[in-house]
Amino acid sequence: MSDWNHATESFGNSQYQRLLLIAEQRQWSFSNDLPWDSQNLFVTSCSDNKIANPLYGFAPYNNLCDQERACVDRERHRLELSEVLHGEVLAMQVAAQLVNLLEDPQAQKFAAAQVADEARHISFFQHYLYQHNLQVAPPSHGLHKFAETVLHDCDWRHKILHCQIIIESLALAQFSWLRTTRIPVVLDAGLARILEDEARHVKFGVVALDTYFRELVDSQKEHYANYVLDSVMSLSPADNHLVQLADQWNWNPCDLRHHLRARRLRFPKLYQSRFRQLSLNLRKIGLLTPGAITRLQKWLGNTCPG
Repeated sequence: MSDWNHATESFGNSQYQRLLLIAEQRQWSFSNDLPWDSQNLFVTSCSDNKIANPLYGFAPYNNLCDQERACVDRERHRLELSEVLHGEVLAMQVAAQLVNLLEDPQAQKFAAAQVADEARHISFFQHYLYQHNLQVAPPSHGLHKFAETVLHDCDWRHKILHCQIIIESLALAQFSWLRTTRIPVVLDAGLARILEDEARHVKFGVVALDTYFRELVDSQKEHYANYVLDSVMSLSPADNHLVQLADQWNWNPCDLRHHLRARRLRFPKLYQSRFRQLSLNLRKIGLLTPGAITRLQKWLGNTCPG
């Protein structure tokens, strides 16, 4: 673990201590600090809502009656929140592994604090789904395969890249976007709290990795940058969890995948936000390499930060 010792010598422990202090000051309770008594019914997205509804324009969905579309929207909500829940479980498990992998005591303490944060997020999403009589759906194939790769990888750098950079970057973008759509008050309030936690987790990853990656030669930086982007692409919406709807409603799954891919082209900003957050964090740790910029520009156009 000499690489880690070198990194902590460069940073010292002050940044970890500051992050721990912030974590302690901003603790919240999912049961006591959120408006569970508010009007908390799920509001289905209108079928003509081009932005909020990923099924908009899919003929088999559009041809359903209003009541059937409402059922599909409710099921879509269940699948989306279940996928989020599984992502939080994965983040908790990886953070727990980091407690044992990291040698710096302050870094270990922060990883342990993150485990507690993720456990609270899990409790929130579980309770939310329970309140709405929505059973947790299994994870998508893409997320399940990604989780197996992450959990069996013993390299602490890969763990942090996966947990604090990839998972949390995508979570920040996804939760921020969800808050722009019509969701129950308690879900909006919970996501606001969770976003603060996730931003702190990303900051920890940046602190832990910044000096290490900046001291690598260019070829090594490209290697790690490609490692991150390949991992992100393994979670591509092409294997979208919403494809599970095809089995439930006797739709052609290939047609639904095609619709979801085409939607990314029609409404690129919805998906570009995910990669924009990732690119910002790659820049912070010195991995926004020329090769990474070229790949990201395919997704972001000219908005990729250089």
